[in-house]
Amino acid sequence: MTRLWLAPDVEPAVVQHLKKSGYFQGIKIGTKKPPLKNTEVFIQIFQTGGTPRDIVTDKLQVTVTCWHSNAGEAMTLARKVRAVLEQAEHDGLLNGIPCYRALPIGASYPDPDPVTGQARATTTFEIALRGTYKRKQ
Repeated sequence: MTRLWLAPDVEPAVVQHLKKSGYFQGIKIGTKKPPLKNTEVFIQIFQTGGTPRDIVTDKLQVTVTCWHSNAGEAMTLARKVRAVLEQAEHDGLLNGIPCYRALPIGASYPDPDPVTGQARATTTFEIALRGTYKRKQ
């Protein structure tokens, strides 16, 4: 019987992990940025690359952008996201998927939206997740 290894879909996994954490009550979290007013808060998750670590684990590059009403609040939100993702590595699970690494590739930085000027902060992470095997049916 043939087994297929399937890599995890990191974007929805991170979105759900952040939503379930309880630290982002009332904040929109997703992969596609909706039209925002300059006072709205939003966290965008976007896979920006990655490489295989071994036969069952991928090291995925994920960029998280936090929109807020001012730069200080955007940076605070980015630091909260970092803490929740780093805890996933410590716990060994990210939304129920085995997680071996969830660390930033550099510090969060102010990154005002070039179109609207709205305050935002961006952080890029390396997240290593184990895939799953599926048997041919």
